[in-house]
Amino acid sequence: MIKIAEINTRGEALIFDEKFFPYDLYLEEERDFDTLINNMNNFYHWCASRVLSLDRKYAKACQPDRQKDLLRDEHLLKKYC
Repeated sequence: MIKIAEINTRGEALIFDEKFFPYDLYLEEERDFDTLINNMNNFYHWCASRVLSLDRKYAKACQPDRQKDLLRDEHLLKKYC
């Protein structure tokens, strides 16, 4: 697994590889209070925009094994985002 960035619970971010960094996630490595709050808000928003609700039409059309994968992924996103 390639580590692209890291953010802790205080909002402190480290960006390891900008080439693979998601274009819609904005983090800064500065340590001032406003930047830390913005990093956390941006990260949580980015995570929330990726949560797949299983009531969507295309999720229901998936095979049972794929639905288990989606539930696992959704659980992990909710746990860490």
